[in-house]
Amino acid sequence: KLTDKGFDFNIYTNATENQEHYEALGEHITEWVYERLEQKVGLKRLVLPEGAPPEEASFVFCTQERLERPKKLLVLIHGSGVVRAGQWARSLIINHSLD
Repeated sequence: KLTDKGFDFNIYTNATENQEHYEALGEHITEWVYERLEQKVGLKRLVLPEGAPPEEASFVFCTQERLERPKKLLVLIHGSGVVRAGQWARSLIINHSLD
């Protein structure tokens, strides 16, 4: 449900349930950001290594031209935590907004 109120972490009496709720919200945010990168920015998911089974593969976002003949190449690598491509810090998105 979309409201004008900020995110409330403590909606359950159990800390584990609150953390699970926060992590589930984070997963939805990741998918929302991925959709925006694809739909609004025009990036494409490039599966690596090509032809690998899904459980052995990963992906990167790239322009339509991919890596065929770039004049310049910029590679941004996110950290190893839960924050994924297109996000600077999940807490900023959840606690402050996407704007």
